[in-house]
Amino acid sequence: MRKQLLATVLSLGMLVQFSSANASPTTKVTTKAKVSTNFKFMSDLLKSLKIDGVVCTNYKKNTSGVLGVREEGNCTFNRKDLTIDLFPDSKSALAIINAIKSFGMGYIVGTNNWSILVDDEETAKILTSGLKIKLY
Repeated sequence: MRKQLLATVLSLGMLVQFSSANASPTTKVTTKAKVSTNFKFMSDLLKSLKIDGVVCTNYKKNTSGVLGVREEGNCTFNRKDLTIDLFPDSKSALAIINAIKSFGMGYIVGTNNWSILVDDEETAKILTSGLKIKLY
């Protein structure tokens, strides 16, 4: 059962990563925008994250589609790869987040109907403390 779920999560593209050597490291993340709200469009979420200091460089949308996810994309922040998921609602978000969590696949931060998956503990701490969002 666990192998099937892992295969499903992997096939959903949750671990697709891209890297960028040009991103400048930053640790200053502040809550200025309303990132704790529900977003309908990824562009609005990315704008809010940028206002708060999470400048996502080299954003690339996952065009293969992910079951239960409205939009998924990858970008670089602080020279670390992030996978950002925008879900139709908070119930869908929690279901997929719990599936990923059960396999210990990195750190998942987020709120409401979106999440960020990152493999780096320090980046997860910067995001949660700066944005005042949850570490799942």
